[in-house]
Amino acid sequence: MPATTGSIFQRILCPVDLEHSLNALDFAIRLARQNRARLFVLYVAAIPIGAVELSSSADEEPFWEVTAKKRLEMMSEEKLVGIIDDYQLLTRSGEPAAAILNAAADIGADLVVMATHGRSGITHFFLGSVAERVVRESSCPVLTIHPR
Repeated sequence: MPATTGSIFQRILCPVDLEHSLNALDFAIRLARQNRARLFVLYVAAIPIGAVELSSSADEEPFWEVTAKKRLEMMSEEKLVGIIDDYQLLTRSGEPAAAILNAAADIGADLVVMATHGRSGITHFFLGSVAERVVRESSCPVLTIHPR
């Protein structure tokens, strides 16, 4: 169902890790349905250490993205199919915050809905925060949802 011009949000991006972000996905689904918005569900695949792309064609997806896409499709069967009509699955590779910011720009997102792990102290210092960087650098509003 296409977005209407009276909707607050028309293009919602929800990055998922397929584990801790399912509450954020549930919230993004509700927002998308209420606003008749298109929901873009993004999974960012980590590039394996030492991975060398052996494909001979630039059109071939790296194996880690193919695996990521399969995992995302399996999750969508459970969480999206029959619940929301207007959604699109996206996969990217690389550093999560940069991939999320690039995807938001590419699709013209009106809103990013994402989970935050809520780490603090030394863990936050060493691991950084994907959500914090996305909030700081995003050109659209970002709604963070605690995983619990």
